[in-house]
Amino acid sequence: MNFIKNMTSLLIISFSFLVSLTSFSTENFISHFNHDSTKSYIDPYRGFERIGDNLEEVLIKNINKAKVSVDVAVQELNLELLAKSLVEAKKRGVRVRVMLEDQYNTSFALMSNAEIDRLDEHMQAKAREQKQFVDENGNGRVTKAEAADRDALTILKNGGVQVKDDQKGPSGLMHHKFVIIDNKQMVLGSANFTRSGIHGDFDNDKTIGNANSLIEIASTKLARIFKEEFEELWRGKFKNDKSYRGVQEVNIGGRRVKVQFSPTKLGEDPTEEEYAKSVNGLILREIDTARRSFRGLFFVFSEQQIATKLEEVTTRRAGLKIEILVDRGFANQYYSELLDLWGLEMRNSNEHSGSAYCQYEKGNSPWKRAVRGGGVPNLERGDKLHHKFAVIDDRKVIVGSHNWSGAANTTNDEFIMVVEDPELAKQYLDEHDRQFRDGDIGPSNELKRKIRDIEVECQRRRRR
Repeated sequence: MNFIKNMTSLLIISFSFLVSLTSFSTENFISHFNHDSTKSYIDPYRGFERIGDNLEEVLIKNINKAKVSVDVAVQELNLELLAKSLVEAKKRGVRVRVMLEDQYNTSFALMSNAEIDRLDEHMQAKAREQKQFVDENGNGRVTKAEAADRDALTILKNGGVQVKDDQKGPSGLMHHKFVIIDNKQMVLGSANFTRSGIHGDFDNDKTIGNANSLIEIASTKLARIFKEEFEELWRGKFKNDKSYRGVQEVNIGGRRVKVQFSPTKLGEDPTEEEYAKSVNGLILREIDTARRSFRGLFFVFSEQQIATKLEEVTTRRAGLKIEILVDRGFANQYYSELLDLWGLEMRNSNEHSGSAYCQYEKGNSPWKRAVRGGGVPNLERGDKLHHKFAVIDDRKVIVGSHNWSGAANTTNDEFIMVVEDPELAKQYLDEHDRQFRDGDIGPSNELKRKIRDIEVECQRRRRR
């Protein structure tokens, strides 16, 4: 009998040990991509099957597990089902807090047409699309009942969820995209919590959403780092009013992870030491480690120092493979660093830009040995390449809300995360390869004509 009791105790201890191991192994990085052609789901708002992971479902699944708290920091939120899941969490006794960018803490659906007409063109389009979505019977008028059922911000307000914004404070954006659940589970990435950011535009069935990713991470250590950032925002500390925190490192399931938050206050001409303290300074150091390859997908790629560092590394390490796609909306702008990689330069053609008109970007430096491995994606009109990630040497991922720009570095609330994990790197490389295979690589003839036309016009004006 004692033998049986001892064996039973041993089995219980062994089982408990296995459970503890299993708990430790849950410190995984699970990535999701809404343009993944190997996956599909039924769009919950437009009702048809489309490719990709359902990023809204990823968010809701995690929120539905919450027992204590849900903290959301995202630039924009208009997803009806996500809003309802947050309200349901509050009804369960969970503390739910939502932090938004101030210009998106407005129920567009309840705006009058006159109010919408006073918005800029970009915001007008957003407001009209939201009114169309919320107007369920299509009669051109949004009722209180329709808003209460279909307008995300109205749903949150009626459900008693606390919602704050950055209060039109210091210049820049509250540009975060992360969720903390029970202070131990994270969901973060590049996606805004909107139909256009995740599923596709409600008024355009051809779109499948801006190309984005989210990562699920179970880690109290990582959650603690992001919680500190969230609490500063919740106390009303934004942009450079926040405490400066440099790179923070943690080990998650055997993986080395670095996190840093923007912005960093820098002067007009910061020293190398000052710049090194910023998020873009962290990016420079990671690029400097590249030995075999650097591949990335970017919404914006406009920071001169990053392009210059890439050129330095390719000069030192012959054979370094570079493959970059930049969203079409930013790729062919005069400040685009994709032009540098192609060995091209373009003058500023914006007549309203004062002394900068007909000038090159400050510090512009086209590569002496042009790289052909750069281009733009082929996406449905209305969809954007919204990623902000790079993969170095097939083993390291740089990812976050932080665009590779000066504004993200010095004026926005952002985060970036560097993960050394070949498995996660492979998942992001698969996304990169899908987009790169279909992309238009190299400068187009249209771009070359544009550069020539701007040059001719600027010369003509100088001769006046």
